[in-house]
Amino acid sequence: MSIVIFLLVLSVLIVSHEFGHFLVARWRGVRVEKFAIGFGPPIIKLKLKDLDFLICAVPLGGYVKLAGEAQEEFHSRKDEFLAKPLKDRAMIIAAGPTFNYILAWLVFSFVFIAGFPSYTNKIGKVLDNYPAKTAGLKPGDRIIKVNGEKIELWQELADKIHKAKTEIKVTILRQGKTIELSIKPKQKSVKDLLGRPTRISFLGITPAPEFKTVPYPFFLSFAKGFKHLIQLSWLTLQSLFYILTGKLSFKDSVSGPLGIYYVTAQASHMGLGVLLHLVGVLSMSLAIFNFLPIPILDGGHLFFLGLEKIRGRALSAKSEEVITKFALAFLVALFLFVSYSDMIKFGSKIFVK
Repeated sequence: MSIVIFLLVLSVLIVSHEFGHFLVARWRGVRVEKFAIGFGPPIIKLKLKDLDFLICAVPLGGYVKLAGEAQEEFHSRKDEFLAKPLKDRAMIIAAGPTFNYILAWLVFSFVFIAGFPSYTNKIGKVLDNYPAKTAGLKPGDRIIKVNGEKIELWQELADKIHKAKTEIKVTILRQGKTIELSIKPKQKSVKDLLGRPTRISFLGITPAPEFKTVPYPFFLSFAKGFKHLIQLSWLTLQSLFYILTGKLSFKDSVSGPLGIYYVTAQASHMGLGVLLHLVGVLSMSLAIFNFLPIPILDGGHLFFLGLEKIRGRALSAKSEEVITKFALAFLVALFLFVSYSDMIKFGSKIFVK
């Protein structure tokens, strides 16, 4: 079942991306010859007027074939890609990752509409050698207030505790009775999501396996979905910067198909909300990755268009071919390295039962 969900998620991301290229190409008057999901020999082929719709044997990718998109295929017809102004070509290329970005926003918004399952304020465990144990907190207690502010979800509680620098006042509910305690958190040095050292406070408690789904109003959900998308995008761009500067380990920070399969399988067991959130994250990541100025990727094609704008003419077919071959070799090597790393990290969890 996990492999079916993985392929379904992958197909949604690919169809969204390629549909962006397809829709804007048709809008700008470019003839689309093929719309393919997957690679390799087609197992399903439909003829829709002048368009061949293909579902291919290897479901790990997809493509849209535009008329006259390569110089050797260009016949100076007005419905061909290379016959269009530079602005139109840039719009068609950028449409793929842009549609992935829009999909991420819509998915995040839907997650907020339906409600994302979150841990409640109920304590599951009280750890030894931490302030919570000393203060008398017990498993099953509910922390309903921190410094007078009402608490319902564990994330709210964690945010307030982590930021605390001095003693905090907590109100707990235990067997129908409220108890007020003053606790001085313990500070520890940890690494944040970007691998940077930081000091935060802890009480030494973990949540109970009790969840609460909190839906948001329809229009507010779209605003929250957009805000969440921007926050994750900024975090992703920061991570890329730290990887390039060596502050973050590339091996530990990047995953390929095997890693994505493992995470998707785990998310599918945690509920629809978690799985949809992962789809949004993957769609956003695909958009950002495709905008990188690497030949073969959409960002690389946009880079070539930028050179054409500056030079007043396109690169020669030979020059573009050489650059593309180097880029392809780089991406293949990157894929193999990431796949090997994934096998080390996730292989035993996937293949050994």
